Amino acid sequence: MKNLLFIMPTLPGGGAEKVLFDIIKHIDKTKYNIDILLIKNSGIYVEKIKKLGININYITDKNDLKKINISYKNSFKLFYYKFNNFINKIFIKLSLKFPNFFILKLKNKKYHAEISFLEGNTTVLLSKRKTTAKKIAWVHIDLEKHRTLSNKIEKKAYENIDEIICVSNASKQSVLNLYPNLKNKIKTIYNPIPKEEILSLATSNNNLFPKHKMNLITIGRLAKQKGFDILLKAHNKLIHEGLNYNLYILGEGPEKENLANYIQNNSLEDNTFLLGFKENPYPYIKQADIFVSSSRYEGYPLVICEALCLEKPIIATKCTGPIEILNNGEYGVLVDVENVDDLANAMKKLILDKNYRIKYTNLSKERNKIFNIEKIIHEIENLF
Repeated sequence: MKNLLFIMPTLPGGGAEKVLFDIIKHIDKTKYNIDILLIKNSGIYVEKIKKLGININYITDKNDLKKINISYKNSFKLFYYKFNNFINKIFIKLSLKFPNFFILKLKNKKYHAEISFLEGNTTVLLSKRKTTAKKIAWVHIDLEKHRTLSNKIEKKAYENIDEIICVSNASKQSVLNLYPNLKNKIKTIYNPIPKEEILSLATSNNNLFPKHKMNLITIGRLAKQKGFDILLKAHNKLIHEGLNYNLYILGEGPEKENLANYIQNNSLEDNTFLLGFKENPYPYIKQADIFVSSSRYEGYPLVICEALCLEKPIIATKCTGPIEILNNGEYGVLVDVENVDDLANAMKKLILDKNYRIKYTNLSKERNKIFNIEKIIHEIENLF
């Protein structure tokens, strides 16, 4: 049996975390013994992955001021929290710089492969580990647009990695554009899409949306990358033109307050809904009429694949990932990135033209035939 170590910053409800969960869930457990190392022990996928029988180690535990119920009036407890948080940050920095010395939990463990499953600090940590294991780094994004490290630090880290796995060919090209010297160690493996599980989980007897209105849905972390501010501007334009439909946004993130303020300031409360994170978003996708992705950049967005599985007409921006998944607009409507008018026009046409919606519903049904989770898991096992 081979021992594998996956390294992640945390395990929140994002796309990369969902991909990791799906890989661990479907990988042959008779062949692989899996551990996870987190920089910080937090996120909804911690308990989900533990239920799969996976051991999770971490550098620091979660230290959430709200959850440990410290009042600002209690100066001693507040001081303790801030001091503890300060120490944790220092320990994380030292662990990233000297992982062999500070990450004692892994000192006596031997792995066949160690995998940084997210670009950034986890790749730096892996690159500095003194180990006989094969070092593998995943890239889930357009690395030219998603900068978390300096070129010097990032280049050095990837040079100390044995294989770099990109989730799309366009994502692979972004790494090559930055670091052409890494050409011989980069390959593409698409994300596993558990189509049958998605279809099963999408069944629901509940009517989630009103039947007398058209319902548009989008899903993702409420962060600038996802372009929900652009989507709301396009939506605002259409509502004030007199179109009658609802827009639902599923997800949590740092932009939530800004999005909520925009909705309120533009009197969109009657037809715009921030529903938060949903552990099972599939019934929402299934019952919606149109799926929209307004991202500024992507890697290989799972949610578009999931919308294809559920045969939704799709609007997406022309960025890394959606272009590849939708085959340059053959299987979905592509619009320019950060173009409010282009996005609004695509939404308007799909809302008003039933035959146009039927066309792209049928194209989604055709496109989702490419998703074969057994094939992708087999590729990943061969990598290990």
